[in-house]
Amino acid sequence: MSPHTIGPYRLLEELGRGAMGVVFRAFDPAIDRQVAIKIIQTSQYANAEERDELKLRFSREATAAGKLSHPNIVTIHQLGEAGDVQYLVLELIDGRALEKDLAGGQAQALDFTVSVITQVADALDYAHASGIVHRDVKPANILIRPDGIAKITDFGIARIASNTVTRTGYTFGTPSYMSPEQLRSANVSGKADQFSLGVIAYQMLSGKKPFNADTPPALMFQIMSDTPPPLHTVNPTLPERTSQVIGKVLSKAPEDRYPTCLEFAEQLAESLHGVVATGERGHRTAGFRSAVRSPSTRIPLQAPQPEHRSGLSALLTPRNRRVAMWIATASALALALAISLWRPGSDKADSPMGSPGEATSGTTIERTNPRDGLNYVWIPKGSFQMGCSQDDPDCYDEENPPHPVTLSRGFWIGQTEVTETAYEHLMKTNPSRFKGAQLPVHNVSWNDAHAYCRAAGMRLPTEAEWEYAARAGNSGSRYGDIDTIAWYGANSDDQPHPVAQKQSNPWGLFDMLGNAYEWVADWYADQYPPGGATDPQGPPNGTRRALRGGAWGVNARNVRASMRLGNSVTQHNFDQYFGFRCAGN
Repeated sequence: MSPHTIGPYRLLEELGRGAMGVVFRAFDPAIDRQVAIKIIQTSQYANAEERDELKLRFSREATAAGKLSHPNIVTIHQLGEAGDVQYLVLELIDGRALEKDLAGGQAQALDFTVSVITQVADALDYAHASGIVHRDVKPANILIRPDGIAKITDFGIARIASNTVTRTGYTFGTPSYMSPEQLRSANVSGKADQFSLGVIAYQMLSGKKPFNADTPPALMFQIMSDTPPPLHTVNPTLPERTSQVIGKVLSKAPEDRYPTCLEFAEQLAESLHGVVATGERGHRTAGFRSAVRSPSTRIPLQAPQPEHRSGLSALLTPRNRRVAMWIATASALALALAISLWRPGSDKADSPMGSPGEATSGTTIERTNPRDGLNYVWIPKGSFQMGCSQDDPDCYDEENPPHPVTLSRGFWIGQTEVTETAYEHLMKTNPSRFKGAQLPVHNVSWNDAHAYCRAAGMRLPTEAEWEYAARAGNSGSRYGDIDTIAWYGANSDDQPHPVAQKQSNPWGLFDMLGNAYEWVADWYADQYPPGGATDPQGPPNGTRRALRGGAWGVNARNVRASMRLGNSVTQHNFDQYFGFRCAGN
């Protein structure tokens, strides 16, 4: 290894240093891209035997962490070795560490805080479901891109270091964000990461850490024994309810915390409903309202801006769900911007608030999303029979049992499938096999569909929402004659067609059946659980996500409202027929 290369990679500049290594911006000549290289330092450890043990452990942990594929986790591309040096090749994130935002000791804006906490919570829950605990969740390990997407890094490395501490006496990092059980034992669960996330939330909302002492031993004693000052006494603009949420997540006993990190994020957002508080740089941010929504999408807000913030954020409910908020600044400029953006539905009438630019057709309410330029239709709350339609001879086993479902809140859903033009606009790429501006984007993985909807300020619909919207009050297997409403194997000439050329369903939605299979948020199960359900969310985890609606190259049996398909979520296992549309409350 020369001073300027490692393996095949050319080192361009140093980006940072930590307890376990040095990070460089590097160039990968094989595929002409820049990457991040983390060189792992083992020279500090006592002898050759311990260094060899560390290398073995690092390889094992890096392999496990490398299997994580999530939009809010920095991707590990490769584990390499050059002589006695081990290194990781990582996704390069052009952004800043959250640590820089917090360095000034000022409270962060509410929308930014909830967005970051929600995104990191989603990533942590995903990792925990895969049996991986981060163990070093802190602002330095949370990277914020310019578009507001948060990425957490260094999965697996903390476990190696924590094991090394007990053998060598070396101190790993700062205990400021560690949980009490982590200070006592190396055997911890995902609740330790949740505690660390709570510490970050406390600091973002107040500008101060909940535990602060002059020496590491005193700090550790505080974390294990002391209750921090209630958050609303540190930042009087915050409600007491927020202090209660933070108090629970910072409980000394892991079992007293929230079941999941996302449930903590949801409760945090709901506690801040209606709050107006001064954030960093002295600008004011309006409070937001939270509502129940489906699993597996968190929607980031924009990163802090020097003048103001506004935008639509995600909705969140327990178990792999997201936070929702409508945020507008108190300034006149933000109010003007709000006219062109989205507003949440009214709890009383379960219909969206009126605003200029809103188009109606009969009882259909449509709006254009300024982020992706696509039209979205408001779907009112209601009940329907989900699963195999009555007297439908084409049903598969996975469409059973039919069961009553209630959706307690209305939601927006794309009037069409996401087009190639919209996808290219937000994602700067187009994976589709067939090219055409108004063709449904296809050949899309679940992760990429998930990421697009976040960037659009939306999310993927649940299976229940998708089927409810597709049926549009129709109890049959289709909402009309198949040749009139859908592109499928018998009429498509084996290729996709521009969206909105076929007849819409009664709620004004096009191509709910045919043209492209549509990813939804839920994990896939071979059959539905028995009994009725309200706002069903699918299984809590799995290996496949659900797709709905059929596609241009399949037969008529697969183009029905209740038809379901399951496919792997890995980015390298997707089919040319797979597209999607977004939803949101």
